Amino acid sequence: MSATGQAVWAVVSALSFAAMSAAIKLGYAHYGLFELVFWRNSLGAIAVGAWALSGGRRLSTPLWPMHLRRSAAGAASMVTWFFALATLPLPTAATLGNTSPLFAALAIALAARRRGDPPDARRRRLYAAAACGFAGVLLALRPTLDGATLGGFAAGLVSGLLATFVYFEMRTLGAAGEPPWRVVFWFSMVSGAVGLAGVAAGGGFSSHSAEGVACLAAIAGFSLIGQLALTRAFAGPATLLAANLQYTHIGFAAVIAAVLFEDALSAREGLGLAVIAASGAWATWIAARPAAPAAADTVAARGRA
Repeated sequence: MSATGQAVWAVVSALSFAAMSAAIKLGYAHYGLFELVFWRNSLGAIAVGAWALSGGRRLSTPLWPMHLRRSAAGAASMVTWFFALATLPLPTAATLGNTSPLFAALAIALAARRRGDPPDARRRRLYAAAACGFAGVLLALRPTLDGATLGGFAAGLVSGLLATFVYFEMRTLGAAGEPPWRVVFWFSMVSGAVGLAGVAAGGGFSSHSAEGVACLAAIAGFSLIGQLALTRAFAGPATLLAANLQYTHIGFAAVIAAVLFEDALSAREGLGLAVIAASGAWATWIAARPAAPAAADTVAARGRA
């Protein structure tokens, strides 16, 4: 796939996930967290599974350990991010969900330190990028950290941490030749099972309404498009470009929040989110640069490469 194709898929995925996020926030008026997780994934699994079977495509895979790791981490990341969406403004939750390059930068730098590699400019830049990004988090959220917001803030960061592992596994699956639709199918199956378990523990499903069903359809549709596009975006060689274009998600989320929820960011909040996005892009760029021979093995550990 060409770099242009990867860029298009990356932007499509960012826009789709921003629209899905808005639908989730609207859906909380009708459903609980695990209901939204269940419907978001089960509808997608049915759609992808039916399409695959109708074309004689095989759903089974010899790479099930990789699928299981990717799906388990993805499901946990999704649950924590859905919680963040329930308690934080849409652009803030979107930004926290894109903090995985900051965690990856720390992982690379700390791995080099544990091996005893001598300090170098690259490692110092990785630390600086992570520090700037987390300073942006504090700048954006510090004045609003009450009990509910603190929980959403923590959930958003955990989601970003888990996403670091998810994107590494996505790259591995793509390099192994696994088609995007099969990755999406098994992720949806595992995440749907997690949602169903949560619904059962919480007392069962809520009743439906026309507005609620419309929200579910939007969540499932946009998430399916986003997952397929994201998997395509990271399947080619231009992973740095695809990773940085994911930050357009924040801009799309800010526009949608202003239109649908009249939720405009203050200048301070906007600055904090911009610092996070810029730091994440910087960390992604640094991690993609050629490493010294002693540190070469750590490049594979970065989340969005």
